[in-house]
Amino acid sequence: MGETDVPADPQRVVVLDTVLLDASVALDVVPVGAALVEGTEGLPAYLGPDVAEVQSVGNIMEPSLESIGALEPDLILSAKSRHEDLYDELSGIAPTVFVEAPGGDWRGSVGIVGEALGQTDRARTVLEEYDERAGALRTEVEPQSLTAQVIRPRDGGAIRLYGPGTFTGDVLTDAGLTIPEQEWEDNGILEVSTEFSGELAADVVFVSGGEAEPELPAWVRESLDAGGSRIIEVDHASWIAGVGPLGAEVILEELAGHLAG
Repeated sequence: MGETDVPADPQRVVVLDTVLLDASVALDVVPVGAALVEGTEGLPAYLGPDVAEVQSVGNIMEPSLESIGALEPDLILSAKSRHEDLYDELSGIAPTVFVEAPGGDWRGSVGIVGEALGQTDRARTVLEEYDERAGALRTEVEPQSLTAQVIRPRDGGAIRLYGPGTFTGDVLTDAGLTIPEQEWEDNGILEVSTEFSGELAADVVFVSGGEAEPELPAWVRESLDAGGSRIIEVDHASWIAGVGPLGAEVILEELAGHLAG
């Protein structure tokens, strides 16, 4: 959004989107405040006990400027695609740095967070460690030539598919799985109605669920099962919303367990 002067070692950081939260914690900087995913009442459990004292500043879609200001931050991190309209107000509270979007170039976002936090070298190391773990798993998965889908049931009967251009899809392909080709939207996502359940088929189908998430219709589950798909339930908080190095680590660990079993 231009230029801003950021403290060399920010201590009171407020984050307003998932990739910024995950990346900050991965870089050992626990924010004083964070916006929550809409429909949830706390921060994701996969982030561990270190985030127990982080204060809520509203939900991601409607962060509270009053709550943010009350925390007296010395740095605010957010995403342009989320809060571009709030930039002037946020930067009036504290130096504000935006990434472009929360789930697209998640690696690039980690780099920007690292730069803003004065943790450039640590951010590079975190991503290198991720690449090593993904590469090790890929040597085991690729010979199996497995296809995979990540699907998220939505209200009204729609089902959202996550392609290679999304955070989750990126981690799966890094680990050696192949996501069947689709006519993905620009954000790497595709929504289909349940009547097109055939488009969901794959060797392994990961179904996102959790707090405030609709369930996959029983007949769709039966159809996938009858077609030979292995259905695995995963947690939305880490697999979909957990954009960042720690969420990626959870996915890789769970993948290794599921595919070895």
